[in-house]
Amino acid sequence: MKQFLFFLIVAAHASLSFSQTQEEVRAALEGVNSLEDLEAFKEDHSDWTVFSRKVMSLGSTYDSTIFHAEVDSVVSTRTNENSPIILHKIIAKGTEEACKVQYIYLDGKRRSMGEMNVLRSRIIDAYKNGTPFIQLVRKYSEDGNATGTLDWFYEGMMDATFDMAVRDKPAGSIFTVDVPLRYWYYVVLKSEENRKLPTTYTISVRVNR
Repeated sequence: MKQFLFFLIVAAHASLSFSQTQEEVRAALEGVNSLEDLEAFKEDHSDWTVFSRKVMSLGSTYDSTIFHAEVDSVVSTRTNENSPIILHKIIAKGTEEACKVQYIYLDGKRRSMGEMNVLRSRIIDAYKNGTPFIQLVRKYSEDGNATGTLDWFYEGMMDATFDMAVRDKPAGSIFTVDVPLRYWYYVVLKSEENRKLPTTYTISVRVNR
C-alpha cells in the first residue's frame, strides 16, 4: 500500500548504533524480563539499535525461529550473510487480534472529493453487481499492489485511522476509508473475520560485530 505498509518496529525504536559484540548483547538481554523494561533498556544502551517485535503465527511478521523459541531464551536471526545479526530476548507468549482485508487505493491528490466519491460508488456498485474484487483492483487501484491483499495485521501495524475503520467490520463487507491528512482514500473489502493469533513478543538488538 503506497507509503502505508510499514511496521512500527525498527523505525519507531531505532537509535544510532555503535559496535557491540554478541556476547555483550546477550549478557545485557539476560537482565530484561518484560516488555515494560524496553524503555529503560533503550536508555541504558542509547548507542544500540533496540526495538520490540510481535511475531504472529500467520502473516508477514511470522518468523519460525522467533515464534517457536521458549520464553526467556535469546535467539539470533539474520536475513542473509551480509546483513547484521539481530538477537531477540523472548519476553512472553500471548495473542493478538489480527485483521485481513483487500483494498483499492485511490490517490487523493489526483481528483476532487466529489470525483473520488463518484468513483468509489461506481466501484462498490460494480462489486455488488458481481464484478470480482480482484478485477476492480487491477482496473482502479493506484499503488501497484496487483491483488490489493493485505496480510494479517495487528493493531499498531497500520495507519491508526485505517485500522480503526476496518477492525470492527464483519467479513464480506465493502466500504470506504478516508485518511485525508495523507490524501489516502480506499475501497476496502473485509476478506476474513478477525482472528486471535498466537504471538511471541521480543525485545531485540541489532549486533554490529
